[in-house]
Amino acid sequence: MQVLLFWGSTLYGQQTTCIGSSHIYRVDENENGGNGTTGSTYSWTVVEPAFQGTISNIPGFPSGNQIEINWGSTPEGQYTLIVTETFNGCSNPQQITVTLRDGIEIDTLEDLLICPDGGSVTFNAGFGYDSYAWYNDADELLSTARELTVEIPGTYRLEVRSANCAATELVEAVPIEFPIFVVNTDVYNSIVVEHIAGNVDELEYQLEDMEGNVIKPWQVGNIFNGVKEGIYIIRIRTWDASCYTYKTAITVSIPNAITPNGDGYNDHWDLSRLQNYAPDARVEVYDRYGKFIHALSKENNFRWDGYYLGRPLPSSSYVYIMKIGGEKFTGYLLIKN
Repeated sequence: MQVLLFWGSTLYGQQTTCIGSSHIYRVDENENGGNGTTGSTYSWTVVEPAFQGTISNIPGFPSGNQIEINWGSTPEGQYTLIVTETFNGCSNPQQITVTLRDGIEIDTLEDLLICPDGGSVTFNAGFGYDSYAWYNDADELLSTARELTVEIPGTYRLEVRSANCAATELVEAVPIEFPIFVVNTDVYNSIVVEHIAGNVDELEYQLEDMEGNVIKPWQVGNIFNGVKEGIYIIRIRTWDASCYTYKTAITVSIPNAITPNGDGYNDHWDLSRLQNYAPDARVEVYDRYGKFIHALSKENNFRWDGYYLGRPLPSSSYVYIMKIGGEKFTGYLLIKN
């Protein structure tokens, strides 16, 4: 860093820099091939006794009009740098006030979540710096602007300078990890979307039917009230609409018990309404040991008499797994003989 002190006893210079920095100071550099006024010699001093740096002549300039000061461990504060020109026994001083401070800080930078599939985020370094430089983890310069927009998850480095001081900060574009979603329905035909884990909390939800028609538009709340019986798609996105996922929901009433005793009442597990809402669904029944018992599909009109290999099953609770559109719903069926 060069600081030019132009001659003129009524003009005082000022500089702000950081502790431990080094700078070159010059006067009359446009004269005598850079050596200042012909026949003049120059001497430099820092007035304050707290100065703990070094003053060194620049090789090739014997008059001393160009020097380097390493401020070293000089503490914070204001210091008076005086250069005195001596010519024919006459001396003429000139001074500059140097303010030392203990560095600068980057206050506004923070990690941001980014959708790993086609998303982008913009880092903002804030105002108040003289220069900006953004680098990726391969140390490639990406931008010299105040903001940086990236589309690739990873770590980025910002270097800023202000008044001869520098600061560096690392920031990360963190891939979004959606939570694990659990969809429940209740007797009031409400759909509740609960979630656990993940690294994003601020979400929005939209309800669609299986044909893509919007039933409930985007909302912050995770509950859809007054939903008619059927199969639905729940669209889920981050609050900035940069990342999406979905879940399937079912509000079709599923009977949880049958009594296949031949009395004509509740003898079958009847899920035939799935023909209308999810004809490609498949419902598998297992006993409590995990043994496969039966499958309901459109081929058997989603009806089952509760028999296995032509014989009634023992009275017990059985597990069913309903597969719809890539999603699985699990429940229990009581068979009582």
